[in-house]
Amino acid sequence: MESNYIDGLSQFNEDLPRLQFVRSPPPSRRVTLVHDVIEVVTTQDHLVEMYSRRDIHRRNHWTANDIELIDLTDDDEDDDFNKRNEFQLKILSYKLNNVHKQMNNCINILLDNNKHVEELEFAIDVIAEFIINIDYANDFVKLGGLYIFLPCFRSEHPSVRIKTCEFLCRLVLNNQYCQNKFMENTNCFKLQVLMYMVENDNDDEVRVKALIAIYSLFRRNLPVFWQFIAHGGKDLIINSLKIPIDELTFKAVFIISFTCDMSNDVVELYIDNGVVEIISSIIMNMENNISSFHHELFLSTLNQFIRLSPVRVKEICSSVEDFGRAVTSLRVSYLNNLHSEVEMGDVLWLIRELNL
Repeated sequence: MESNYIDGLSQFNEDLPRLQFVRSPPPSRRVTLVHDVIEVVTTQDHLVEMYSRRDIHRRNHWTANDIELIDLTDDDEDDDFNKRNEFQLKILSYKLNNVHKQMNNCINILLDNNKHVEELEFAIDVIAEFIINIDYANDFVKLGGLYIFLPCFRSEHPSVRIKTCEFLCRLVLNNQYCQNKFMENTNCFKLQVLMYMVENDNDDEVRVKALIAIYSLFRRNLPVFWQFIAHGGKDLIINSLKIPIDELTFKAVFIISFTCDMSNDVVELYIDNGVVEIISSIIMNMENNISSFHHELFLSTLNQFIRLSPVRVKEICSSVEDFGRAVTSLRVSYLNNLHSEVEMGDVLWLIRELNL
């Protein structure tokens, strides 16, 4: 009989890490993850021992021993179906309560200014595992989880700022409930802090991660995109194209390319504000200045603009000095590179459409 219960349980164990908070460690001690349990490290030898065992069986599945957590005292074998359902409901109830408790613990850690960086990073990692499940992501917001973002964005530790941006991406990506809730506060203050990070953070990786997080906020959510634009988003994207950080420029073009499909008004917004000219100038100089890995995105994005607004974009490209010569030079360079078939296709299409 018990084996039947274990079989019935398998469908619930995919997203249930066995995480337990033994206790909140004081600021003077360090924490580490061993067997998915927070364990207080009290000495250097203890720390060495913990690291030698970390990540072993990082995500254990339920076993027969775990059944002890659930009360299974009913021995009525004539009502197996009802008993199985009751058992599964108990599992779900235990699981939900356990997840909420752990998310609450992590939220409290992230709101505590006295916590060490290792504790903050660990708390973010724990919640990030849960919010893969969209229901838990929504529960995180309902538990007050959005309050963690401002203190984490302002953390003195770049690693915490990076992890927070990555966590926000996971929380809101393709989740309109979380996207809308994040933008609900007056003047979208959390969004404005993210935008400030993109333009002013002293760590380049933080700037890139913050821009990706912003994109995640309005992916497949046109109203949120226009909120972003209303709070200076247009200038942020254009400035990101001009900042001499290749990865930031690449992400800005990526955002432009994907948001063009949201609405014709978005396309016109970019064209009206000089985005086609900027991308054209990047293409003119990318043979020597941009990694070949990124060439396809720049070329395909310009081609996308030509398809969406052919008359205006062709006129703009023809007015950019030496643009035709630069595109022709790219074609020659791709001829000598066997790994540039896709880029060659984009260049040939561009040459044909612009009559170069």
